Amino acid sequence: GIFGALWEMAQRESVGLTVQLKQIPMKQSVVEICNYYDLNPYELLSEGCLLMVAKDGETLADALCENGVEAAVIGTVTGSNDRIIENGEEIRYMDLPKPDQIRKLL
Repeated sequence: GIFGALWEMAQRESVGLTVQLKQIPMKQSVVEICNYYDLNPYELLSEGCLLMVAKDGETLADALCENGVEAAVIGTVTGSNDRIIENGEEIRYMDLPKPDQIRKLL
């Protein structure tokens, strides 16, 4: 899922992260299905998604959107080792990646 991808990217690049949870694009149908089955949508496989890092994420996201590619800036890279998830006023540290949530159903 996205949390696993973020963790791996930060680990590989030896950086920290601050991620805005509400900025991560998600289809309403995914939210509803995950609510029904009590799954964390951020821990599901995210096939077809691409995580990118850029000096100017806003410009990159705008260019992608102008060319029909859904894109959003979801956070920033930091110089610390902290991997922080912000959800409004709530701030928490990212946990080690967990197995895909879909395994709960199989």
